Amino acid sequence: MMMRFLAVACLGVAALVQAQNQTIQVQVGGTENESGGIFQFKPSSFNATNGSVITFEFSGNPGNHSITQSALSNPCQPLSGGFDSGWVLIPTGGVSPNPLWNLTITDDSNTIYFFCKQLIPSPHCAAGMVGTINAPGSGTGSFNDYLNNAMQTKDSGQGVGALVGQGASASAVPGPLPSGVTLFGTPASTPVSAASSGSGTSSAASASGSSSAAFKIEYDFKLFTLFAATMGIALIYASALIVFHKAIRCQLRHLPRTISQANAARSRFVSTAKILQKKPDASQANTKKESVAAPSSPSATASSSSTETKTLKSPTIEVGEDGLLHVPERPKSWLTHKVETSPTVRYWFMKITALLGYHSPKQRAGLRTFLLYERVCAVTPDAERSFWQNECDLPPTFQSWFIVTNLHFWMLTVRLRALPEPHGKFYVQFLLDHFFLDIEDRIRAILQPAIPPRDPYTFFTSFYVNPNIPKDGKLKRGSRAPERLVTRQMKIFKEQWMGMGMWFDYGLVTNDMELASAIWRNLLGARGSQGIAYPDSNPPKFRRGVNLVGGEVENPEKIDLEKEQGRDDGSGVHDYPPDEIDKYVGYPELMLDIVTYTRREIARLEKISDEEIMEGDLGALQFGKIRPHVKGSS
Repeated sequence: MMMRFLAVACLGVAALVQAQNQTIQVQVGGTENESGGIFQFKPSSFNATNGSVITFEFSGNPGNHSITQSALSNPCQPLSGGFDSGWVLIPTGGVSPNPLWNLTITDDSNTIYFFCKQLIPSPHCAAGMVGTINAPGSGTGSFNDYLNNAMQTKDSGQGVGALVGQGASASAVPGPLPSGVTLFGTPASTPVSAASSGSGTSSAASASGSSSAAFKIEYDFKLFTLFAATMGIALIYASALIVFHKAIRCQLRHLPRTISQANAARSRFVSTAKILQKKPDASQANTKKESVAAPSSPSATASSSSTETKTLKSPTIEVGEDGLLHVPERPKSWLTHKVETSPTVRYWFMKITALLGYHSPKQRAGLRTFLLYERVCAVTPDAERSFWQNECDLPPTFQSWFIVTNLHFWMLTVRLRALPEPHGKFYVQFLLDHFFLDIEDRIRAILQPAIPPRDPYTFFTSFYVNPNIPKDGKLKRGSRAPERLVTRQMKIFKEQWMGMGMWFDYGLVTNDMELASAIWRNLLGARGSQGIAYPDSNPPKFRRGVNLVGGEVENPEKIDLEKEQGRDDGSGVHDYPPDEIDKYVGYPELMLDIVTYTRREIARLEKISDEEIMEGDLGALQFGKIRPHVKGSS
């Protein structure tokens, strides 16, 4: 709705309202159902001659707005010496009559710029709640120019100005104020100069000098009482908002799925615990063996993940009756039950979340990208576990899970970058936030294990195992790694994410050879980069690729590279020994399959419309099989 409002506002500049020595009505704020939404002046740009009176009507509800003068170069900061109405709070449902505020034009030779200085739930100025008087129709200084400057402003000011501005003056603070309307942040009582048309000053601008001392004392006492009551109400209101805000944030993950999928059939899910206990496959058997052989070094790149399935009570990725992987619904919270079962609670819940800004494009992007990450990206390692662990020989470690997830994260990011602004920026940033919040939770589960395991950010996975979880269910002293190791591992994964993304981008825009090279180095550990180890009478040498950035290599310039390459760090991504060198023969076909899959999926995502990306069914966005022509490739 906000984007529609901006489009309508820009088109409306071509037909500015003309007025000569007359009263011009300007609506301040709007309703949710009104074209343009809550944050608007209507009309937002018009012309007025000297002596014309601009009547601002605070009719938007719920609303808390002001009319504050600013400059073209600094659109969201109050102009020093400019006019300012103060904030007028209109409760939900509106009031009668609407409060009015009059502004008299005293200099029609200069353009007057004004905005709403309110910052809650987000800066109204940056949302497009700005207006102009006597602005050029186009070019520098026009309404479009002022609006663009405002929308690019990050910080807004709330300074209290005066009633007398540059080019215009007000006769009084907003009024009349019926029951239910609150006026605060009002300008100081400043004598109002006469307009050029000869209109006199208002008696409301300053108190009469003949007033008695008793009247002044009584007036001050009432003002103090009003101020104290207002501050008390504001404090209670702010406390309630903080409590509700925390409750809302706790439910944000559940809100999209509980509202849109409340009646979805849950019978299609089969418990992964039962499947894993009754039908363990070969890859899982190998996983358990490798987890026992893996070292107990506190490195997240060495190995990772969940305790025995029977102890898991948190969401675990499941295989449905259709043979596909699904993310089960989380248990509903008390608030979710209330929202679903009570129309009244649902109505007020949606109203308050809208007031707090959770229906804004930015917040909606945060909710949507969580589902995109959880149900499109994070499920991919389990969806093709057989291919990655058996065909690519990736060990069942968290490092392997990360690089596979990061490949699909990058492919989805390529599509999200093409979304129109500001959606593209919001979606890419929030998707990255969800990715690394999930990574941090999983790193902590490995380096700082707990019994029972902590609830993950998304779900438990059987793609990798965690050797740090004791079989007897009892943690030993010293089994928890210090916090600095968690921070260090986060930095390592950040560097890997940046490096992989850079080389994948380069391969995407150049040719398949570069893309295959990036995949070989980042996903397959650059196996064979130092040559192929053929059978020899001497004992076989162990060789692996060394990551000089992070990891256990503290001083890259001081290490013996040959010695470091021959040390097994437990990652499992190393050159094939002589008895397995025949696997190199299949590398060209393997590279071709992954490159073909990558370009095919990026081309498929390109054909999906922006509306489907932001609002459509998640099933249409899920990645396909790497080898669709091979039966049972997943």
